[in-house]
Amino acid sequence: MLTRPTTHNHLAERVRRLFGTAPCRLQVAALPWRDAGNGVEVMLITSRDTGRWVLPKGWPEAREPLCEAAAREAAEEAGLRGNISHLE
Repeated sequence: MLTRPTTHNHLAERVRRLFGTAPCRLQVAALPWRDAGNGVEVMLITSRDTGRWVLPKGWPEAREPLCEAAAREAAEEAGLRGNISHLE
């Protein structure tokens, strides 16, 4: 679980130290949610190909912070806009 904005290189390096020197590709995903007053609502989207429920996900670009990459993917794949929520 990420508790602060993290860059792709920082997290990829941590994964490399844990699992060895094989190069890894890190994907990010967004979990779109909102406070509905009486609880939290989570939005899922359906895949065009299979119709399955999925989360918007994709690859970070260059040195883009992971949380911003996830927000970009949510906008690109599902047309969602909102604020990034950081866990503390």
